Amino acid sequence: MRIKEKVRNTIRATVLANMIYFGGLAFFDFLAQVGSPYIPSSQIEEKISEERKFLNIYDKASIKFTSIEEGTVGPNAYSHKIKDNEYKIALSKGFMNLSVLRHELFHIADGHLEGSEESSYISRYFRILFWEEPRAIFYSLKEKNRT
Repeated sequence: MRIKEKVRNTIRATVLANMIYFGGLAFFDFLAQVGSPYIPSSQIEEKISEERKFLNIYDKASIKFTSIEEGTVGPNAYSHKIKDNEYKIALSKGFMNLSVLRHELFHIADGHLEGSEESSYISRYFRILFWEEPRAIFYSLKEKNRT
C-alpha cells in the first residue's frame, strides 16, 4: 500500500471516529434534555439552591444566574468562574430546563472551572471535549428522572 493510500485511510478513519464520538455526545445530550421540565427564570435561583444541596456544593460561596438575551451570538448555556468562590450560570430562554441547569452546575461541582487559566489552550480544549463535557452530559442524563 502506498503512503498516499495510508494517509487517505487514516484521514477517513479519523473523520469517522470523530463523527461517531461527537454524534454520540450530541445524542446523549439530546436524550438528557427531552422532556426535561422548563424552569421559568423567576424560579431558576430556587432550583440552583436545591441542586446545590443535592451536589453538596454549598462551600461554593456564590452561584448567580443570568439570562442570555435572544439573538446573542455564542453558546446557549454556560457556566463561568468570576473569581474565587464566585460563579455564574447563563442560560438562554430555550435552554432554561432542569437538564441544562444540572449540566452547568455539575461543571462547577466537579471542579471543571478550576485552574483553567494555567492550562494551554490546546490542553484545555481536549480536556473539555474528552473529559468535562461527557461527564456533565452523563450526569444530567443520569439525574433525568429525579425531579
